[in-house]
Amino acid sequence: MSPELWDNEPRSFESDVYAFGMTIAEVLTGKVPFPQLSTSMAVMMAVIGRNERPLRDPVSSPEGASYEEAWNIAADCWPTQPFERIDMAEALRRLSTTYPED
Repeated sequence: MSPELWDNEPRSFESDVYAFGMTIAEVLTGKVPFPQLSTSMAVMMAVIGRNERPLRDPVSSPEGASYEEAWNIAADCWPTQPFERIDMAEALRRLSTTYPED
């Protein structure tokens, strides 16, 4: 859930982009975002209070550049301010460049 939704802001394309970035992180790490935190309140404090984002685990992978670019795409979906996030078209364009269909 994007930080602005915790403030009862309406859902938006930008909040979906934030969630999409979290989904990328989950796929890359095989873990839910913030697995070290046991409550929603702890996640909220980490994200809003300390501007934390998911831990990059593993730090690298055998795929090399494709893992790095996918993580960078996810990170570009996570700025606290919705207007600073990439849009979904850009995220998908970059993913399709990183992982072209055979």
